[in-house]
This record gives sequence, C-alpha cells and structure tokens, in this order.
Amino acid sequence: MTFLSSTDMQSSKTSHRPLAAIALILACAIFSMSNIHIIDISKNNYDVSNFSCSWGPNSTQSCIELLSNRLPRPHSCPPRWLFLGDSTMKRLFFVSKLRDVLIELPLRLEQMNCTRSLQTHRCKLNEVFGLPQRDQWIPLPPEEFGGPVVMRGPCNDCSWCRTDFLDCPLGNGSSCYDASYGGYVSMEFAKDAEIQTEEYNTSQENIASRFDRVWNKRLDVWKNKPICVFSAGNHDILVENITTAAYENNVRFLLKTFQNVCEHIVWLGNTAPLRDDTEYKQTVESMRDYEAAVQRILSSSTSDVISYVNVFDASMSYFHNDHIHMRDDWYRSLGNDLFIPFVTVPAMINGIN
Repeated sequence: MTFLSSTDMQSSKTSHRPLAAIALILACAIFSMSNIHIIDISKNNYDVSNFSCSWGPNSTQSCIELLSNRLPRPHSCPPRWLFLGDSTMKRLFFVSKLRDVLIELPLRLEQMNCTRSLQTHRCKLNEVFGLPQRDQWIPLPPEEFGGPVVMRGPCNDCSWCRTDFLDCPLGNGSSCYDASYGGYVSMEFAKDAEIQTEEYNTSQENIASRFDRVWNKRLDVWKNKPICVFSAGNHDILVENITTAAYENNVRFLLKTFQNVCEHIVWLGNTAPLRDDTEYKQTVESMRDYEAAVQRILSSSTSDVISYVNVFDASMSYFHNDHIHMRDDWYRSLGNDLFIPFVTVPAMINGIN
C-alpha cells in the first residue's frame, strides 16, 4: 500500500501541463486566497467509485455491496474488528450492537478466555494498552500539526472517549474461536502525542505496535489481521494553524502506520456539523474540505485494502444532538445495518438482547 506525499501528488499532477493549464491553476490559487473554498466531494475530478460508497439511514445497500466486494473473506476464523476514533466513533460502537457483539458476548464464552481492557480515566492511556510510561512527555513539533490541543500531557482531549477492547489469547491451541471480538480505541486525531513511550512519540505508532505485537502474533492460526475502522477530523481542525494540506499529511501518516497491522481499513467519513456558527471551527466548508482530502489520498493509491464510507451528504439533512454529534438512531442504524452483518454471523446477532 503506497500513499503519495502531498508534494509528490502536486508534482505528478502539474508536470508537462501546457501553459494555458498552468495559468488556470494560478488563477484558481489566487481565487482561493480570498478564503472562498471550492472543493466539493460530490464534484471532484478524481474517480472514487472503486473504493467508496455513500451511506444514509435509508440507503445502506451500496455500502453493503462495496464492503462485500472489498473486505477480505475470513479463513477458518471469524474477523476481529477495531473501531478507532473520537466520540462520534464511540457513539457508533456503544449505541449500536457492536459493543455487545465484539465485547459482551465473547466475555460470556468461557472457552475464549478473554481479558477486557477498559480505560478508567482520561489520563490513564498507557495503562489500558499495557505500555510503559515515558519519563517525560513532549509535545509534537508545531510543524507536525498534531494533538492534543486541550490537555497538554498524556491525556485524552475527549474526556469520555474511553478505550474498551478485548484480548482473547489462543494459547497453544491449533484452532481459533467461533466468535468475533474487538473493541473501541480512543484516537481523536490523525496524529497526536497523547500516548508516548521511549519507543514512539505518537499514539498512532504506539497503538499500532501494540496490536500488531499482541493480536497478530498467531496469524498461523487466525490467518487474518483485524479489520480497522478509522475516522478523524473533528479534533484535528482545532490544532493551531492547521491547514487542509497538513491534515492530509497526517492522515497519510495514520494510514501508513497501520497499513501492515490491519487486514483492511474502512475510513468512515465525518458527519456534517449542525450549522456554520462562527464560534465553531468545524464548518460545513472546512469539514467538506477534510473529506475531499481523504478521498484524494485514496484515489492516488493503487491499494484495494482500504475503503471509504461517505456519511457527510446524508447527515446534512438528518437530526443532530449537537453541533458535531448525530441523534442516537443515526449511530444505531449505521452500526446495526452496515457493520454488524460483516462482524459476525446472524445466529449470534439474534442472541444479543
């Protein structure tokens, strides 16, 4: 899986162009300086149909078909799933049946011998992953445009985004379990320094290394690495002086960090904010720009192990709980109608209350 840098993308797109086209590019650059954003993910000039779909509570089929064609076929073992993101991802995981299926049900199966890791405090990040604490926390350099923003130290910016996942060791057995397992991992930014060790300075590198070391050590039995669902942007936009290009670079960093840890990556796009109040940095324009940035990255990649689910368009006309979060029935439908069919088998779903 190869993700071009923004500089590589720019040079590859602008080389050998006729002078007239270059003049047009310069004119567009001058136009953008007026702070008028013209990026529109529904009117882009790159093909996204091969890796993306649009989801809404009343339009699930296209995304079912996309994931059916792109998600890896499980071998003899059921898939393991990780949902990594901010409070919007946590609501998806906890409001739908995802937590019941990936955590509560496996815990009730004695033969799985699962251990639950549940974060108890916003500043107990290393502990939940079993990672040693770094002697001194250091922020990322300003030019990397990484989090955290609110908490200047090894703590979650999102106070209630508490990581919750299972480890279900296979031991010396030669066969895997009959049930899927997984969890939710708090990751509010595409790049941040909330979790640091002597080995890595970023949460993304430390989390990727941890799951690769613990979950992927028995691939001789389990065969498949986990499927990872990511989302980022609502917190990134709060980083001081961040640009869309900087966010794009950080998303590239995130994807590259996890490319060998996950069997497949599903990028779950952000929902649209409720309104464009000037007190919020998350505006319809700015978040739409972020969605277009992710699509640019994926359209430049030849990989077939990452898919994109667009929820932005449908959320524009749907009920919100607040500026960022949708109503619970949105997350319930998204989890149960789109992800649950792939997470486990119907007989197990029916057994969840």
